[in-house]
Amino acid sequence: MQFAALDDVTAAVADALAGRIEPGSDLDLAAPETLSLSEAVAIHRRWLGLPPAPFIAVPAFAARAVASVADLLGRLGWRSPLRSTALDVAAAGVSGHPALPDRQLKSLSETLADMPAGVQELWFARLYLLKPVIFGTLSLFWIVSGAIALLRFAASTQHLVDAGASLTFASALTLITSVADIALGLGVIVRRYSGTALKGMISLSLAYLTAATFLTPVLWVDPLGPLVKVLPSIALALVALAILDER
Repeated sequence: MQFAALDDVTAAVADALAGRIEPGSDLDLAAPETLSLSEAVAIHRRWLGLPPAPFIAVPAFAARAVASVADLLGRLGWRSPLRSTALDVAAAGVSGHPALPDRQLKSLSETLADMPAGVQELWFARLYLLKPVIFGTLSLFWIVSGAIALLRFAASTQHLVDAGASLTFASALTLITSVADIALGLGVIVRRYSGTALKGMISLSLAYLTAATFLTPVLWVDPLGPLVKVLPSIALALVALAILDER
């Protein structure tokens, strides 16, 4: 694949507007350097100050499986770079024939050298890979939590009854909160509703902690830490909310 620096693209546009490029010209803006995907990744890693990493060629069926998952996420509103169209284009090659012989376009290394990487680029590179893990973990956590409460409905209700609530109130509250947990877990994987779902997770978690503190404060010192474990889930939801938007 070949690359083109944004500076070179804008310079070509300026030349076209100024009449220095013949109207109707069909030009390929591409640096003469041709790189493989692994070479491009290696250059980016050096730019970020990261050590070289081993590259493993995965079988085509594995790549297709990943692309199928990415396509499904695309239907949910997530713009994954591993969708089948992107992989097909990369496999076919992204190249062109330099059409401006009087101008030397910058290589990828030269382009990156003009904008030294800071901590924000390094953090983005690392967090971007963790983003699906973070959202997937939150979704699974909330769906499973709600499902367990429904599957063990009597035991879940009994906790509230033991705290002094009536059976009717305890049953209704258990049902409502269980359904809410599952709804939030499903909502967070739909891009359109993920922000609302994350805020709902944080709010509902705080409500759980507040209610449990008044109704069953002994759970704070329970050896299994059912209330203490809610705090990391709130922190993870805050992280997800912070990295949700890409623009």
